[in-house]
Amino acid sequence: MTKATAWASTAAVTAIVVAVLLFIASMRYSIALVDPPLPVPDYAMEALIAYLGCGLAVAAGITTGVVAGKRQQGRGLTVATGSAILLGIGALAAVAALTIPTL
Repeated sequence: MTKATAWASTAAVTAIVVAVLLFIASMRYSIALVDPPLPVPDYAMEALIAYLGCGLAVAAGITTGVVAGKRQQGRGLTVATGSAILLGIGALAAVAALTIPTL
């Protein structure tokens, strides 16, 4: 795997995670997701958690790209591990953003 491929792969995964988290940050429910309806969530807290997840995802993406760029041996494994970490950060931030404000 070349440096350019490593950076492109990492950038693509980072962009997907950030796009989903930005969508979650902008969500406002027009109808209740469950019946009976839960209390109205704190949308500002939901957005804050999603934005923090975006920051963590960007930091993890840059770190993955830098580490993958410096290592020639095992670059594919570094990118795969970094991408898995990025997806984990995105999943945890999404779940936290959608559940914590409703508690």
